[in-house]
This record gives sequence, C-alpha cells and structure tokens, in this order.
Amino acid sequence: MTDHGPRNKFVVFQSDRQGDRGVFRRLADGTGTVEQLTTPAKGIEHIPEDWAPVGDRLAMSIVSPEDVELWIDSRFKFPEDRNKPWLYNRP
Repeated sequence: MTDHGPRNKFVVFQSDRQGDRGVFRRLADGTGTVEQLTTPAKGIEHIPEDWAPVGDRLAMSIVSPEDVELWIDSRFKFPEDRNKPWLYNRP
C-alpha cells in the first residue's frame, strides 16, 4: 500500500527491505533516499493507513498473530514544519 503524505510531498509504504515489515517514506518525485519510519518487532507488521489532514500524524495498523490494532503516531515531523509549534501543540 502506498499513501501520499502531507501536501502530497511523500509516498509512504510498507516494505520488508530491512528484514521486517516496517513503514518507509520517500519523496513523491522519487528523489532522495528512502527513510524507514518504523521498525516492528519480530512477527509484527506495521501497515500505513492514512495521514492526518495537517500531516503531523500517521495512522497505522499494527498486526500480530494474535491481534490487529490501529495506532495514531505523531512522531513524524517534516523538516519544513519543525519551526511551526502551532502545528504540533494542539490540545
């Protein structure tokens, strides 16, 4: 699955390129390097679902042999937005 990130700047996808089923991103135009966003534990998969409208949170399915959970992860801040505290410090 691929998902375009904030402002259609990034493509987010699941891959096993590092030996696990983590979430990665790359610039949508194909330039730059691939960045691994998550590293799941053995036997776990992280599946990107969707970005929050402002792009500061990523919804992911966390899949294990016993369970499936939906997580909202707010760790992903983009370099051009790091100086905009109002974008991340919402109640």
